[in-house]
Amino acid sequence: MSGPKRAELLQKFGHAGGHLRECLGDALDYQADWWQHLEMDFLQERHQRWWDHAPALQRAYWLIGQLWHYTDTVPSLLRGSVQDWLEEEYFSYAQLVRVLKEDLDARSTKDQLAS
Repeated sequence: MSGPKRAELLQKFGHAGGHLRECLGDALDYQADWWQHLEMDFLQERHQRWWDHAPALQRAYWLIGQLWHYTDTVPSLLRGSVQDWLEEEYFSYAQLVRVLKEDLDARSTKDQLAS
């Protein structure tokens, strides 16, 4: 079963719902382990069931996909909270999730090599 599709607002107008931004912002409080702390509530039961059963890494990539084209500016408070461990500079959510994806990809590769 695949995750919920991109929201209509995001598809038509490039605007992500607050629940997506809030999910990412709350998870980034955990710094580099952000992807293990994603929490989201869906209105549709089937979407919630998918979310609850999906592995943490799959949820992280799903959220990255949702925000991939989202060009709104990342609040400075959020930007400041992750500057310690993210070396690249970013200003939009789209830029931020691209940096996060690179970090996740590197971690996944490193974990596979260690196994």
